[in-house]
Amino acid sequence: MNAGTTAFSVGLDLGQAGEFSALSAVEVHEPDPRYRWSREPQQERQLYLRYLQRWPRGASYAEIAADVSSLLGTPPLKNAALVVDQTGAGRPVVDMVRKQIRQLIREVRLVRVTITGGHTTHYNSDCYVPKTELVSVMQVLLQSRRLHFAKGLAHGEVLVKELQNFRIKRPAPTTEQMIDWREGEDDDLVFAVALACWRAERRLRAGALL
Repeated sequence: MNAGTTAFSVGLDLGQAGEFSALSAVEVHEPDPRYRWSREPQQERQLYLRYLQRWPRGASYAEIAADVSSLLGTPPLKNAALVVDQTGAGRPVVDMVRKQIRQLIREVRLVRVTITGGHTTHYNSDCYVPKTELVSVMQVLLQSRRLHFAKGLAHGEVLVKELQNFRIKRPAPTTEQMIDWREGEDDDLVFAVALACWRAERRLRAGALL
């Protein structure tokens, strides 16, 4: 692969009390701009899943914030964007987590995401992202073999199982709400990875929110 740039995108699937929460870190390799229009697969953006963490049910948001801060405080991830799903836990919980993270590290580039059952992505201070868009990003990356899993990845086997069991539940044609956005209670790892990958693939549109 020709020389390019490398960055990290971090996804946090923040569950409600009593649910699993999960965290992922994806290393994003951008190809050399001189080869931007090359059709060779190795000259396309490559994503490497380097880290997975899943907290047990009942883990406190303070514990989650401390662990996220520890990850973001490591040198390779200091400038990483943190993409947080606030669909289930809600914005007040995300605000609390963000405040606790900022007490431990100087600043965090936070992208708030609410997953909807609609068909259009909306941006203001938050991102409202259709579930189908998150899923389609994952499908494209996997089918094009641009998403790579690190060997010996913690929870890697669980993630593969979640991916195999994952299906899109079609919403009513007019809904823009977040009803039935989950397929099951154990797809937290999929969404943590999907959030990080979505930000990497849609970085130009999401960049204004950082």
